[in-house]
Amino acid sequence: MGSLLERIIKIHPDNNKLLKRMEDVALELGKPAQPIISKVTSGRIISIFTAYSRRSIKGEMIDILKRILADT
Repeated sequence: MGSLLERIIKIHPDNNKLLKRMEDVALELGKPAQPIISKVTSGRIISIFTAYSRRSIKGEMIDILKRILADT
């Protein structure tokens, strides 16, 4: 999944819009009420987002990553 998203980001004509959409999806999937598999998917999207975004990540994204790491 990761390499596919990376390729799409590289060839997408409007990278900023795509990155914004990825950010929104990651935040939606990472909500506390979501199952752990959605949170893990969110974590993967966040890692790709941070690699290609020129912005710092939001506090909500850090919270999602903490929840993933804290879950057994």
